[in-house]
Amino acid sequence: MKKILTKRQQEIFDFIVSFMQERGYPPTLREIAKEVGIGTPTGVRVNLEAIEKKKYIIRRPRLSRGIELVDEPKNIHAESDTNFIPIIGKVTSGEPIFAAENIEGMLALDDSYIQSQKVFAYKAHDDSMNSAGIIDGDYVIAQRQHNADKSDNVVVIVGDEIMIRRYDEKSNTILLIPENKAYETMTISKNSSDLQIVGKVIGLMRRY
Repeated sequence: MKKILTKRQQEIFDFIVSFMQERGYPPTLREIAKEVGIGTPTGVRVNLEAIEKKKYIIRRPRLSRGIELVDEPKNIHAESDTNFIPIIGKVTSGEPIFAAENIEGMLALDDSYIQSQKVFAYKAHDDSMNSAGIIDGDYVIAQRQHNADKSDNVVVIVGDEIMIRRYDEKSNTILLIPENKAYETMTISKNSSDLQIVGKVIGLMRRY
């Protein structure tokens, strides 16, 4: 049985739950501090440590939004069998990809379409993947992961640019291959810090 939260801990926990249900991602320490009236993120951190010890949350201290719920509550839209996933927009330099600054909205999907909560959407902004059936304006649905197999279509960040490419490997290099002959294949060292794989494409939505 879980230990009972103090009044302040319950206030923080309730805000985390409602924030995640509404937006699909957890709040930052500063957002929690502002909501519950705690002066500094340090004060929030102390309370989160206590809440974690009581087994209500799991924290990922190195992430800006590194809070996970031990018991995932039903989505507030569950009665309509709908889930809302974040749409990643342009990447803000120096910010984690799922920081609020990089999320431009939410996309509604039927629950049956999503096999995991670790899913996001990205809107294609060019015709570089046309031959793969991904055209400008499509929303690709991606499973969050930092690795890929050969021939996977992936969402990647190269420097400060986010894009969709087919993944391949050769010797000690990674190939990011477009599906349009008008674009060039990018060759990047496996040890390069300029490349970050953020998700594997698992689906597609198109609005007419």
